Amino acid sequence: MPVDEEALNRLRIEPSTTAMPGTPRGVTVTRNRSHTVAVAIACAVSLLSCVITAHAQVTVAEASDYENRIEFSFLSEDMKALRALAHSLTELAAGDESGRLEHYLAAHADYRLAQVLNESQTSAAEDAAKACVEELATLMHKDSKDVEALSQEAACHALLAATSVIRSVTHGPAAGDAIAMALSLAPKNPRAHLVDALVDYWRPAKLGGDPQRAFAKFKRAAEAFEAMPPGATEFPSWGGADVYYWLGRCYANRGDIAAARNAFEQALIVAPDYAAARRQLTRLSSQTTPH
Repeated sequence: MPVDEEALNRLRIEPSTTAMPGTPRGVTVTRNRSHTVAVAIACAVSLLSCVITAHAQVTVAEASDYENRIEFSFLSEDMKALRALAHSLTELAAGDESGRLEHYLAAHADYRLAQVLNESQTSAAEDAAKACVEELATLMHKDSKDVEALSQEAACHALLAATSVIRSVTHGPAAGDAIAMALSLAPKNPRAHLVDALVDYWRPAKLGGDPQRAFAKFKRAAEAFEAMPPGATEFPSWGGADVYYWLGRCYANRGDIAAARNAFEQALIVAPDYAAARRQLTRLSSQTTPH
């Protein structure tokens, strides 16, 4: 039977003028069938994409990769990269379906940024440390016994306490309470021991800070890191270079230049990109070079 080409063309291109549900009586909506199908497909794809995105939380492997990027930026003192990481991770943590890892990583990026900024931009460092505390408040609301979150929270409070005596009045005790809880839950956690030492080291002496007590705690923290199995790849893994850096600072303050140099060299063995440790070694060399 011959094909009616004119009718076929009308079927392909003629718009539909049937009334759409919900439109006032007498009003019709013109639709092109191919356009309607395309819109339906696009909506379906968009909906599927939203569903996947909403439930795609960061995995442990991805978290380790983020941590490596944060640590490299901190060690190399790349403030621009740290700011970018802190911003992107904070946005990631703000999602409705965000989990523990997103909040922890955002807080850790803020902590590392605060440490780098504290050398030259105290006000900006305070803002970053506050952001760290706020991010962890969300996480602690979900799990108040998260040891790593407690340790990170204590570190951020301790850093704020170091900025002024006034801030130390509130942030000092908050740091002490958080790290005491962390150590009670995990007595062998190396990062908890490191932060416990930092709480004493950074707190002003008139408000309970004690450099001698901090020195003993840094030694215990180093032992805790050294007791970890060789090649351990747990998450989080930061702190192994920090502990030797702070031991070096303690030895230098005590006038033990040889021990300080050894500690800073050990920090560089763990993290060759540790700019602050390399800077301290250079200072020690200038102090011991004959004039």
